[in-house]
Amino acid sequence: MVKVKGTKRRRIVDSKGLRGSKLLTNLEKKEIFDYAKKYYTKDADELIQFADDFSTNNTGYMAIFDVLYINTDIMPGVFKSANSRLSWKSAVAHELEGHRAAALAERTFFDSDLSVQACDLLEEMQASIRASKHGKKLSQLERKDLLDDAIERFENHKDFLKGSKYENYTFNQIKEILWISKS
Repeated sequence: MVKVKGTKRRRIVDSKGLRGSKLLTNLEKKEIFDYAKKYYTKDADELIQFADDFSTNNTGYMAIFDVLYINTDIMPGVFKSANSRLSWKSAVAHELEGHRAAALAERTFFDSDLSVQACDLLEEMQASIRASKHGKKLSQLERKDLLDDAIERFENHKDFLKGSKYENYTFNQIKEILWISKS
């Protein structure tokens, strides 16, 4: 527990260094909100939500509500992995240009012949690749980190594809089956 202004507060999301776990400042929240609202045409005030000081839920896009939920793990972590390096802007782009755009276009990755883990892997890869290509106002380094994130996810979890029609696919072959085009 960390004591802040006379109340007990704990670190929000324990990501074991993979992503941030320190409370977000008001300035960080404002910068994140201002960037995230670029992906919404209306109702951004309602659809971009920040975790309270006690939530342990991860940052993520909730398609059923069209809500971006933001917690401390929006910030980079301390490891050298691509996911840990992702800036908060890259993380927002992953959620909104990646997952949200796919959900709104009904292109979220799903193949009933695959396990949940395999579908999740391919959806996460798709989100990072889409964000790398189409994320708003990202630097070249942020785009590279997002692409590296997709590559690392594939390399670290391709065992989820064992026994499936994608078992022997390379990263580039997998990329061809994902929805990464602009529209």
